[in-house]
Amino acid sequence: MLAQEQSAQVTPSGQTWQELVDARKLDICAPEDIAAAIRRMGDSHGGQLRGKLLDHLRELAESYLIPRVDKNLPDQGRGAVKATVDGMVDALLLEGAADGVGYETNYLKRLRQRLVDQIRRVRSEQRRFEEPAPDPESGEFPEPSHPIEELTPEEAAIAAGILASLSERHRKALSLYRAGYRCSDAQGGETIASMMSVSVRTAEQWMRDIRKAVAKHLDLKP
Repeated sequence: MLAQEQSAQVTPSGQTWQELVDARKLDICAPEDIAAAIRRMGDSHGGQLRGKLLDHLRELAESYLIPRVDKNLPDQGRGAVKATVDGMVDALLLEGAADGVGYETNYLKRLRQRLVDQIRRVRSEQRRFEEPAPDPESGEFPEPSHPIEELTPEEAAIAAGILASLSERHRKALSLYRAGYRCSDAQGGETIASMMSVSVRTAEQWMRDIRKAVAKHLDLKP
């Protein structure tokens, strides 16, 4: 095992990975070679070096995936990108992981495949929550509604026009909402709650407050 770890320290060019890390020259290396080295290094020998190589591949993955993810997904696809990158890290660290060989063979192709898998999963969950079930008695579908924290496009536009009547926290929450963030995120991405260091319940209450302010502005019942 030690011989395998020592051989993993040497790059195809004959330099050691530590030399390339110290010289900040990992960009000249193929990601497949870096993935292979990570998979062959043990935690007891080169754990810190392994972490540097992983950090490089993580940054490479994010820079490659972010421009390619569907921005119409919740949180503009950040959750799907994070899940893909986390899966890549697990595949390289876990012995016997099925995707490990794939990242050694064609790194970017495997990233694309796993991003597509994540997007499909997110869309499937969206359909499961968004598609209403018919009424068991009448067989009719209920009128479409939106989650308690969701504002309609009209409400969001009106709220943006009455910012002066909102508190500072409500204004910031609305700004984050209009930027694409939501109160909570099942995928573990950034949310209004996490970015403002409050509970999901508090963030949802702010959305209710904003809706009430809009209703008051229109002289309607909230």
